[in-house]
Amino acid sequence: MLKKLSFACLMFSASAASVAGDAGYYVGMDAFFGSQKQTLDASGSETSESASAGGGSINIGYRYADNDRFEVEFTKVESEIDSDDTKMEGIDFDWSFVVLPQSSFYPYLEAGFGLYEYKQTKELSNDNENLGGIAVNFGFGAIYELEESIELDASYRFKGIGWEETKDDQKIKNDIGKLVVGARILF
Repeated sequence: MLKKLSFACLMFSASAASVAGDAGYYVGMDAFFGSQKQTLDASGSETSESASAGGGSINIGYRYADNDRFEVEFTKVESEIDSDDTKMEGIDFDWSFVVLPQSSFYPYLEAGFGLYEYKQTKELSNDNENLGGIAVNFGFGAIYELEESIELDASYRFKGIGWEETKDDQKIKNDIGKLVVGARILF
């Protein structure tokens, strides 16, 4: 189900971006590090664990004439929680809005959502598949235009992921704060 929903969102976003204008597409890569807090709610008793987190993403996006952007990110997050390596993979749909643009420097605000899979959690789910989750994303950052077709990006982003309930009716959520650096190639 998660894969079908991801594909439908990707197809919708690609068709919406192609109608918007002729400013151009781009591809890029990001690397990030930060912290993660995982909260487990079992029968009203809540516990949480914190850990460092890191990962990266591959980005495909569309830059509008005013430099606002729509971006699809394929993201991996890794951390160690409670002595266990945790891995999450997902697809994010983010919108960036430029504020106070300069000639080659573009501060922006970002908001979006994502669809995620919590790896190695089959034993927790009702259907013997990894847990699926929905992410809410927001952040701020700045893009620097290094060359006409190359951009550098630095940002702080927050991601909150709520996971489907486990077979024991436990609720899990992850809050991730991350510093991100990346580069884009414009077409």
